Amino acid sequence: MTKIETLIHKFVEDIRQAVLEDASAAVFSRLGLSAAPPARPKAYLASKPAHRKLAHPNTLVSAIVKKPGQTITQLSAALGVSVAALSPAVKRLMAENVVRAEGVRRGTRYYPVK
Repeated sequence: MTKIETLIHKFVEDIRQAVLEDASAAVFSRLGLSAAPPARPKAYLASKPAHRKLAHPNTLVSAIVKKPGQTITQLSAALGVSVAALSPAVKRLMAENVVRAEGVRRGTRYYPVK
């Protein structure tokens, strides 16, 4: 993932968060409530059992290095982890420029960055 793509992804995520906050504030205002409940900390999200199965990011990287060009479905089957648990790890590795993707949607295949 290039630096520009990383910046675009961060920008989109920031916009998504701002829209969510504004929408929540509008709903709570309309309902006559003072404020939205506090957001759950990221640590809560990381503690889900599905995320614990992927013990170490190197497990994912080594699976991609051993057999480049796998889809996320193939990787999840090989590692015994759900696609939902694997997806954030793959995105993080792409942002760190460890893994690259080719293709779109369900046809996306992952390769190690050389």
